[in-house]
Amino acid sequence: MNQEIKIITNKIVDEKFIKNLHDAFPVAEDNPNWNLQAVKEFVQNNHNKFLAGYVDNQVAAYLYGCISDRLDNKRKKFYVHGLSTKKEFQRQGVMTAIINYLIDVLKQEGLAAIWLLTEPDNIAAVNLYNKTIGNPKDQIMFTRDF
Repeated sequence: MNQEIKIITNKIVDEKFIKNLHDAFPVAEDNPNWNLQAVKEFVQNNHNKFLAGYVDNQVAAYLYGCISDRLDNKRKKFYVHGLSTKKEFQRQGVMTAIINYLIDVLKQEGLAAIWLLTEPDNIAAVNLYNKTIGNPKDQIMFTRDF
């Protein structure tokens, strides 16, 4: 990719920021409901992180997640809860830049690891995570909706 990727991590969330996210990533099963107050509260919590990648002043991708506290005094881990890249920016290095930036920040903050879940048949995601995060684990996840 020849264009510069700008990564935004600031804690400032305003209506323009939310509108940009909503326009780029309309509310759907994989995208959050871009509620201004909810996003403000999320980013103001020091255990949460929200990163957006911009190309030519357009939001191209986002990633958000949270730091997991531990009871055993071991170093904390970061869980990636959600991420997405606009179709026209996929496979151009935007999410790779965001993940690599995040990993650098997490290392500086003294965290032990980053982890996330994906479907094994999501080949593009598996390839991205192998390249950026690595170390896939064979585990089973159990969930129960309420």
